[in-house]
Formats: sequence, structure tokens, C-alpha cells
Amino acid sequence: MNSLLFAVCLLLNIGPVQYVGNVSLDNAEIQQYVREKTQDMDDIDDIVSACSSITKKCLKFSTESKLKSLKQLSLKHKTPTHCVGYAKVFTACCNYAFAINHINAKCYHVRGPMKVAGIDLTKIMSSTCKALGMTRWANFTKDHDYALIKYKGKEWKVEPMI
Repeated sequence: MNSLLFAVCLLLNIGPVQYVGNVSLDNAEIQQYVREKTQDMDDIDDIVSACSSITKKCLKFSTESKLKSLKQLSLKHKTPTHCVGYAKVFTACCNYAFAINHINAKCYHVRGPMKVAGIDLTKIMSSTCKALGMTRWANFTKDHDYALIKYKGKEWKVEPMI
């Protein structure tokens, strides 16, 4: 796992989590790209890093998601979305890469509060927005979607937007 991603994941304390539900990577173009980028990888950190790059290649951040289905993803343009879309695409890419490389790991799309160094950022953001009368932003920041990877009895929390 690249050092920045690893450092951020060490600081993250997200939970309790709600399992959102995973989707299949039902996009031939992205499947082919995942195969090309992860072919014969046997190291889970390498696969996670590759899938993180693939996710960022397909998406750009927006507070209004245009991601309705993974079938609309393309390598030719970035689809605007927020943390929900990033978690959805990342988990689909990881699970596809794990399967084609015969790695017994599972990536889950989960939701929960985000704490960094013990500070609940989601609560602070949401309550601040609510106090300022910014209801849409208060709802937008009340929780966060990310990925949870389980492999060989261990769990990793991954922020796919970084």
C-alpha cells in the first residue's frame, strides 16, 4: 500500500460500520482494465493500490453524484460522484481483482462516522453545517462511505477517495 494511503488508514478510526452492500463490476471496459493492471498479482497491497488508481481514473469528486450504474463508467471521462460512488467502484474493482487473481479476500462497501486521531469529523461537520442553516450539507456530512477489506483474519479500512 502506498505510504500516504497507509498513513491515512492508520489515523482513521471509522465505526461502528453499517454494511451498505456490494455491487458486481459489470462493465467490460473496466473489467479489462482491472485485468491488465492486476494480472498475476499475488500481493493484496499491490491489488488495493492498483484498484485505488483505477477508481480515481474513472471518478472525480462532486457533491452531486452522476453515478447511477457501474455500466456507465469509462476510462475516457471521469464520472462525478461523492464518497458513496468511490466506495462502490473501489469495492467492485477490488473484489473483481481478488477473484481473477485467486486471492481469498473480500472488500465491503461500508458506512460510518469518520474519526481522525479520535476526533469525529463527521459529527463536527454535520453539526456545524446544521447550525449555519446548511441542511443539505449537514445531511451530506453526517456519515462517510469507505471500504473494509478482510483477508487472512485481518481487516483494513481504506479511504478510496485519497
